[in-house]
Amino acid sequence: MYTDLFTFLVTAFKTNELNNFDLLIIYTMLICSLMPMISITNSNKILTQIAASSSFGSKIAILIISYAVFIGDWSIGSIGTTILIVGDAGLITLTLLYGTNRN
Repeated sequence: MYTDLFTFLVTAFKTNELNNFDLLIIYTMLICSLMPMISITNSNKILTQIAASSSFGSKIAILIISYAVFIGDWSIGSIGTTILIVGDAGLITLTLLYGTNRN
């Protein structure tokens, strides 16, 4: 049917429709991104809550990027990449500021 892998990948990502496998991956990633929220509510230490928040932000950004790949819209993927970069940098800065003010 397809002569090579590149032709298959180009035609597979050309469509803007999500099939059942894509939706399964997106919903699984969404359920997995809720696990850090449980960790945030169960923890009393601020540094553990910040680390769990960073994990949640990273998982949501990866979810946005994978959705952009599935529908073939790279403008949404660039937004997910920006969220990934800026969100992690902000939380790392917050953690460093909390650690220096704690002493």
